[in-house]
Amino acid sequence: MFLRNGFNNLLSRHVSNNLSQIIFQRPYYLSSKLYCAVKVENRIQDKILSVTWEDGKTSNYPHIYLRDNCQCQLCFDKGAGQRLTYNPVYNGFTKAVIKTARVSQNNNVSVEWLNDAQHISSDFSIDWLKANRFHTDYEDETKTVKRRLWDNKIKDNLPEFDFNTIVNDKSVLYQWLRCVMETGIARVINLPAGDGHVHKIADQVSHLRKSCYGTTFNVQSKGDHVTTIAYKSGGLAMHTDLSYYVNVPGILMLHSVSEAPQGGENQFSDGFMAAKQLRDNYPEYFKLLTKYPIYYEDIGRDSSEFSHMALHPVIKTTDSGEVKQIYYGDHVRSTRIKVPEAKLTSYYDALIQFLEYAYGPSNMIQFKMKAGTMVSIDNYRVFHGRTAFELTPDTCRHVEGGYIDWDEAASRMRCSQADFVKKTERTLTSSITKRSILYRQIPFLSKIYYSVHVKNNIKQRSIDITWEDGSTTSFPHIYLRDHCLCSACFDPISQQRFLFNGVYNDYKDKIAREVHISSDKKALCIDWEGDEQHPRSEFKLDWLKQYRFASDNDNVVASNIYYRDRHIWGSEMLPNMPRFDFHLLLQDKMEFYRWLRSLLKFGITILDNVPKKTGQIHKLADRIAYLKLTAYGYTFQVESRPKASNVAFTNAGLAMHTDLAFITYVPGVQLLHCISEAADGGESRFVDGFRAAMQLRENDPEAFDMLVKHPIRYYDIGKDYVDFNQLTQHPIIRQKLLSVQFYGLDSSWCSTVSKVRNLKIIINVVFTYFSFIRLHDDGRLKQIVYADHPRSPLMGVPFNKVNQLYDAINKFLEHVYDPKNMIYTKLESGSMVVLDNFRLMHGRNSYKVEPGGCRHLEGGYVDWDEITSRLRILERELKIDHTSAIV
Repeated sequence: MFLRNGFNNLLSRHVSNNLSQIIFQRPYYLSSKLYCAVKVENRIQDKILSVTWEDGKTSNYPHIYLRDNCQCQLCFDKGAGQRLTYNPVYNGFTKAVIKTARVSQNNNVSVEWLNDAQHISSDFSIDWLKANRFHTDYEDETKTVKRRLWDNKIKDNLPEFDFNTIVNDKSVLYQWLRCVMETGIARVINLPAGDGHVHKIADQVSHLRKSCYGTTFNVQSKGDHVTTIAYKSGGLAMHTDLSYYVNVPGILMLHSVSEAPQGGENQFSDGFMAAKQLRDNYPEYFKLLTKYPIYYEDIGRDSSEFSHMALHPVIKTTDSGEVKQIYYGDHVRSTRIKVPEAKLTSYYDALIQFLEYAYGPSNMIQFKMKAGTMVSIDNYRVFHGRTAFELTPDTCRHVEGGYIDWDEAASRMRCSQADFVKKTERTLTSSITKRSILYRQIPFLSKIYYSVHVKNNIKQRSIDITWEDGSTTSFPHIYLRDHCLCSACFDPISQQRFLFNGVYNDYKDKIAREVHISSDKKALCIDWEGDEQHPRSEFKLDWLKQYRFASDNDNVVASNIYYRDRHIWGSEMLPNMPRFDFHLLLQDKMEFYRWLRSLLKFGITILDNVPKKTGQIHKLADRIAYLKLTAYGYTFQVESRPKASNVAFTNAGLAMHTDLAFITYVPGVQLLHCISEAADGGESRFVDGFRAAMQLRENDPEAFDMLVKHPIRYYDIGKDYVDFNQLTQHPIIRQKLLSVQFYGLDSSWCSTVSKVRNLKIIINVVFTYFSFIRLHDDGRLKQIVYADHPRSPLMGVPFNKVNQLYDAINKFLEHVYDPKNMIYTKLESGSMVVLDNFRLMHGRNSYKVEPGGCRHLEGGYVDWDEITSRLRILERELKIDHTSAIV
């Protein structure tokens, strides 16, 4: 302390008399290591505050930015770590001007505002300013995770960890997660006998990711009537898991409870290594697998009934071209491929070459997992498969599996860093996700085709079908052989491929010798040349027409998208909001279907006659699939609390927002059940964010373009259902949906947050970086992501774009808060509002907390993956064509 004061006394402070250029210089103490001289300059004409650091570098902060991020008690709730302002950015911050600036005695930069009676001054710690520099200042400090590519040599040096040590030692837990992140694979040994231990490890991280197969799943032979061929004794081709989900889980854990006496060896291969080899040796093939996506689908019943479909490229890359995720699974690969017919043969060639690298003896490792061991892999990167195994009366092969999202794993790593790592690294990895909005079509009734002509084009290795309307579709031989639906190739119960090695086993050499239409005019029959094991295939003409290629069926598929039925609305919607009876929804499938379609169309529905007690959201969600588990639990209670970790849990007003903008995969639908209403205040407000965005695009396309291309960052601080510390980053969004996941931590920023909150528990930070408005490939609106209270001061734009971005946000919010766009109502006790969280913005007025009565809402979330799955199931059960205007 004496040393610090000594330096303070030795260094002088210079004050310029020129109001337009006020400079202060003062030492400050950083990270308990150094005293550094800082120079502050207020450039009034430019509305910029400049801070020059000890290394000579300068950071610039626009006046509007500092006013927006004022940390005083009127603007910022230090307990919740969130903004308190009811309508920030929109309320005059654009006119903010700093009159004077100086470095205070307590190492803060103190600014005095010009002509602002409500906010005369603001203080910003120097640590805070340095942690929140604009990315042009700190981008060189970003360090990427050094992914260690591997080949078959890793088999003898597979990273290994002890189960008990992982469970009981946070430093080892950190090392295990770090190893999976960097290497993509790790083995855990000495697991106790029996199952349940996947849960124990996941609980140390955060929680397991639930899927349509449950919270955990048991991989063992379950007979012929199974929902996935993984539950049979046959071999499994190399794949990544759950590629039919839009949001694919990050870490897969496989615990060998008991091993098979014969067979059942596990296979693993580094998909990033195979992708690198493909790019190095066949760059055109690499481009094909990154450019054209494949549909994946899974239909069945396990923990619940499901019908999932998603669209992903086999290899996904970042904007800079780095490989960031592999999606592939032969058994769930759909017959619909979004590849132009002219490119299809080349696409199969690319796929085959990629799989040759994955299966190459120099890349693949194979070993039998002994009972009591677990293999954990990065499901974004590592292929896994198995050989067939024998069934015996006394012994069965039993593997328990489970998933952890990378959001939760990276969160736990940063929590661990707060405990024992002195120097943190900022690490970057990514995950592009493009939410599929295409749905599996309901199979047509078998139709007789009287005027269909078929031609076998042997030279082109394709079969040309001319339909009754004169249009022609070509099907390459390799595609038809790949999608053979005979009992040897396809399991009609699980609706998955049996093939052990998919398109890798010489399909490209298969030639159709003879083709003809069946005598009943319903099917195409193919005799294969030189294929003794598989001499014939038969395809229903209905099936072929349904799965025409992109050049033929793009318009057909597009016309069947639920989202094209959206109805954009304004304040006139208030008396016409779709209303449904809660009890009827639980009993009537058709009414339930109408409700889900209404939610898709309007983005908001009101449910009446809901019992005035907790648990009703769970009942409704169970009719869909299950609730999404977040850091706030499966459900959360919105009521005023002392020392709230979120401003929503106070009686203050809430600005218009979408929920959970601070996590990577924002939940699709929010449910809010009003159990008791406030006597005074607490009115709810709703706005169709798409309407506001469309108005902005029409009136100011440049501002709209700013919000599409430039990101906004969000964070959340607190502890609720679990302690968490999540950090993600999304790149600039243009004409397609992209998502880059950011794993890492800026230690100075987090230490600043720690000082602000003065928490005795682990500091928990959720930090996400989103484009403001997200578009489909064709420019249609896809998603709105905005919330003022968790909006981070660490902006994701260059300094010279800051004022433009604020101006664009301000213009958007003018439309959001326009009375012509807003619904203003008070939720009554016993009612529930259900919102499309990708589209609707909601907020509330402040309310009084009175003795004997309180405003109490219970909330929860459901992902769109689960809702669209339920819609497809209901359409099949009720025999509904989803293109019909049923709502």
